[in-house]
Amino acid sequence: MSFQNYIMFYILVYTYTGMRKGELVALEWKDINLEEKSIRINKTNVLRRRQRNHPNG
Repeated sequence: MSFQNYIMFYILVYTYTGMRKGELVALEWKDINLEEKSIRINKTNVLRRRQRNHPNG
């Protein structure tokens, strides 16, 4: 599967399931059952922003 297909897959899953971003990022292929048409959400990934030091305080 090409990178473009992966991106499209993630966009479609995100759009049609209502998953949170952290759940989507933590999703693995073993969590997806195509025969049962189900996705198991059993973990999340917390996305943290780096703290930036500003010269003016």
